[in-house]
Amino acid sequence: PAQAQLVAHPERAVRGDGVVHRQRAPFDPEPGGEAEPGVVAAVVAHAQGQLGNGALVTANQPSPSAVDVSAIAGAGVFVDLAGGGYHTCRLTAEGVAYCWGEDLNGQLGNGAGTVSQPSPSAVSVSGIAGNRAFVQLDAGWSHSCGLAADGTTYCWGSDFYGQLGNAATSGDRQSPSAVDTTATAIQGFVEIVAGYNHTCGLAAGGRFYCWGSDGYGQLGNGA
Repeated sequence: PAQAQLVAHPERAVRGDGVVHRQRAPFDPEPGGEAEPGVVAAVVAHAQGQLGNGALVTANQPSPSAVDVSAIAGAGVFVDLAGGGYHTCRLTAEGVAYCWGEDLNGQLGNGAGTVSQPSPSAVSVSGIAGNRAFVQLDAGWSHSCGLAADGTTYCWGSDFYGQLGNAATSGDRQSPSAVDTTATAIQGFVEIVAGYNHTCGLAAGGRFYCWGSDGYGQLGNGA
């Protein structure tokens, strides 16, 4: 990851009380309104199942459609939410990540890939050692990332531009892959941000690192 200037993240406005405030997808110019605690509703096109209501439909949904949580154990309460290109991810109070929608590049992280999911599908953590609970999620156009409680960042999905940060651009990842920070002096991140085809992380000391596509200077490394 390359060090970059810290910038604001207008896409994120989620509080830990389980209420989504002004949350929006990275490419949606209009922020959404507030919702009931832990309840997520979506209003977008739904051809890939990105609304998560359990059905694949091709027509737009002009009013809120509740996300299907019937197959989720526990209370099914959202504490974090991220909207990608044609997929959506959410985080439960227990630290379990779920994604739904398009999975062409493995951006749902369920270990399967290629098949769209119209209902929440758990992100596979079988390859993660130690604490498997996430504390934050974010999503780019065709990749997703999760920040673990120990500061380790994991990304999955498309790695065409190196946006997964695993020191390789050799292909998609259908399950979480740890971001490689061995070339830096940091131990982990305290916040992550996923852009279109790049990702950034804020370290505990205040330094900001970015990786992935730099076609428009989005990594902020001066090059």
